[in-house]
Amino acid sequence: MHKICLKRLNFKTEFSDIYKALVCGKRLPSGDIKQLFVKGGLIHLTVVSGAHLLFLEKLWLKIPFSHSLKYKSLSLFLILYSLTSQLKPPVLRALISFFFFQISEKKKLFWSKAGITLLSGLACLAYNPSWINSNSLQLSVLASLIFSYSKKSLKKNLLIYLFLLPILNRWQNLHPLTVLVNWISAPIISGLLFPLSFLSPFLPFFYKVSDFLWSIFLKILGVVNFFPSNLSLIKYKLPEDWTWFYILLIFFLLSLFKKLSYRYLSYEKKLVLKAYK
Repeated sequence: MHKICLKRLNFKTEFSDIYKALVCGKRLPSGDIKQLFVKGGLIHLTVVSGAHLLFLEKLWLKIPFSHSLKYKSLSLFLILYSLTSQLKPPVLRALISFFFFQISEKKKLFWSKAGITLLSGLACLAYNPSWINSNSLQLSVLASLIFSYSKKSLKKNLLIYLFLLPILNRWQNLHPLTVLVNWISAPIISGLLFPLSFLSPFLPFFYKVSDFLWSIFLKILGVVNFFPSNLSLIKYKLPEDWTWFYILLIFFLLSLFKKLSYRYLSYEKKLVLKAYK
């Protein structure tokens, strides 16, 4: 399936590597384009993950045919796409999360998003214990935990930057301004460039539009070349053996903080009600 996908995308364009990364899950080869994504802190958007599955879920449910049939075929569609992407750790974790959400809703288990994220990570380790040292799985779990914590986009990007830095510092330095780059660029890629890239193999006339938009986006992203390469807010490098303990610590801290926030809000509501009475 992966080979069929790559063959389908075998057309003449200078951005073919981007299309193959987004649609087929092929790793971006070393070069100027990959360096732009790395330095801009956007390389995660070129790896098939939960964000891609979420978009495809929304796209599939918008297709104009039987409502019940759409929901029944959604799981099969996401499984096929995940297999096409070679079922790498981030996409398998996202797929397992999708099924856990379905189970939680149907059985009324009321599992939290953070809890499902952690369970999906553990399920990936049960499926393939060698992934315990997988950086992509660890970063996927940690980023998803933080992503589920806040609803504010800029706050999410800032927290993800801060909490992921101790891991990312092992192999690269991310400039603080990449928080803004992510905040601005992520919606453009996920909401416009990814849909066009995904639909282009099926609707070839989209190629000219998507090629044009990618060329503009990469030129604008070129501003990250002026960022100092050795500047980051946190210099600490987390030892590899501590990574899963770090993820568990973040999970418990965020859960505790969220619980305290709910209690504080409920206390405030009670005070307001008393004031009205």
